[in-house]
Amino acid sequence: MNERFEELDERELLREIAQTQKKLERRGRITALAGIVLAAILIVALLICVPAALRTLDQLNTTLSQTNTTMQEAEKALSQAQNTLAGIDTMVEGVNSIVEDNTEQLSGTLEQLSEIDFESLSQSIEQLSAIVQPLARLLKLA
Repeated sequence: MNERFEELDERELLREIAQTQKKLERRGRITALAGIVLAAILIVALLICVPAALRTLDQLNTTLSQTNTTMQEAEKALSQAQNTLAGIDTMVEGVNSIVEDNTEQLSGTLEQLSEIDFESLSQSIEQLSAIVQPLARLLKLA
């Protein structure tokens, strides 16, 4: 390529330099224009995406806040449920104790009742009645 420029006179060299300069200037303008277009596209994209992203982050923040509140309420409800279950366990233990005590007393009473000789008791009552009736008649007369 240097050989080509060596054969040219000054005027042709200046013309060649001017054409090369114009080509470089055109490429520079195209590059600058492409950069401006890309910057404009980027700015428009940011103007569209940033507010949407901020709204999404705000909604996410609100959702997380509500989730935290819900979790705290769930923890309170769980704690209350555990306390209620503990109270129910205590109550059931008390009822079991009462049932066991009453069962033991009822068993003892049934054993005592089974030891009673009802025939002898019936005979004793008849004998007592036989003694008391003449006394009652005697006291009425007096």
